[in-house]
Amino acid sequence: MSRADRIKAKLDLLKLLIIVLLTALFGVVGFAVTHYKTLDFVLSLMVSLGIIVLLLALVYLGIDFNKKLNELEKEK
Repeated sequence: MSRADRIKAKLDLLKLLIIVLLTALFGVVGFAVTHYKTLDFVLSLMVSLGIIVLLLALVYLGIDFNKKLNELEKEK
């Protein structure tokens, strides 16, 4: 496997992980919107924590995706 193929495979994996995390983020937000009347302090804290963790993971994956994309451009 060449270096360019390895980078393409890593980019495909990163795209998949970004889609999975976006789906999870929409699920958490959907849960919060659906149950907004019954949210107590602990549940709202957990929803907020989940949203923050998912957003941080998305930012990290986005930065890593851009690095690998730049690396692929330099490779060609």
